[in-house]
Amino acid sequence: MMVETRWMNSAEAAAYCSFSRSTFMKNVRRYKIPRYGPKHNRFDRWDLDAWMQDPNVFLRKNYVLPWRRRAPGDFTPV
Repeated sequence: MMVETRWMNSAEAAAYCSFSRSTFMKNVRRYKIPRYGPKHNRFDRWDLDAWMQDPNVFLRKNYVLPWRRRAPGDFTPV
């Protein structure tokens, strides 16, 4: 399956990870894979790649994925 977008719904994310949707959702709850969107029904491809590389990545306390870290002075007030 070719994924051209960074954001996927649960069916697309399950196919991307080679799971059935029900097994994928069990893993989402077990490993606390982040969900996004107003209905929490979207998954980030980068999060799924990190999870497939190391399933316990989201279970560690105080762990911030490298692409989510902010550089000093990165904040711009509105």
